[in-house]
Amino acid sequence: MIFDFLQKMRNHWLALLQVHLIFVLLGVAILGPLSGILLQFAVELSGNPAVVDQDIARLLLSPLGVAFTVLLLSVFLAISAMEMGALLVVMVAAEYSLKCTPAQVSWYS
Repeated sequence: MIFDFLQKMRNHWLALLQVHLIFVLLGVAILGPLSGILLQFAVELSGNPAVVDQDIARLLLSPLGVAFTVLLLSVFLAISAMEMGALLVVMVAAEYSLKCTPAQVSWYS
């Protein structure tokens, strides 16, 4: 039973890889700018034109920094959960011999 399932997954490795890459690119496209915007906002709220060394640690450990970190982690976890759901859809489609493209799976997850 497991061997049959792994054999089907071996036949659909390209779709799994494509779905994974779609969500990695989505994560980079969202988390990169979001972290930069949040860090810039936190620096502006600190009142300093720039922060260095211990100021960075103090800024990240402040309540505002912790809130921004929690926000970034929640977005990361949401993207990861969507990816796991999309990969599950690819695996279920392979199990029941259904045709679905990685773009369809990513769009509807």
